[in-house]
Amino acid sequence: MTEKQMKTLGWIATFMSVMMYVSYIPQIMNNLAGQKGNFIQPAVAALNCSLWVYYGLFKKERDIPLAAANAPGIVFGLITALTALFLDKINCKNIFEKQLKRMFMFKKILSVALAYVGIIVGAGLSSGQDLMQYFVSFWISWLIRCLSSRCT
Repeated sequence: MTEKQMKTLGWIATFMSVMMYVSYIPQIMNNLAGQKGNFIQPAVAALNCSLWVYYGLFKKERDIPLAAANAPGIVFGLITALTALFLDKINCKNIFEKQLKRMFMFKKILSVALAYVGIIVGAGLSSGQDLMQYFVSFWISWLIRCLSSRCT
């Protein structure tokens, strides 16, 4: 393989490694939803990634693709392990239910507010008919005022 092909292969492998660690997101979501997962595998992955990042950054000739490929594993591995360990004590289901209730309440408030605005504004202004009549009636005086204020 040429040097260019090796570099391309290295960055493709880096991308695939990042995608592997991003795949922890569903497990994090399950942990937050109250379906606790295992903490051992993501904790070991975070430790392994920490070692590889340290190796890639501190060896004589830095290996940036190696460090970049493993850096997300530290973050996502730790988040996954910590949510699996500690969120068992917190009732996350109630937290999410409260958030959903707030979201639906906001939706109801917004729909009532928009209905009120629709009633107050009315169909004439919404269709633009009132604005059209106003500007057609007063466009000459409006034009004169604009031009005179521009000249002074």
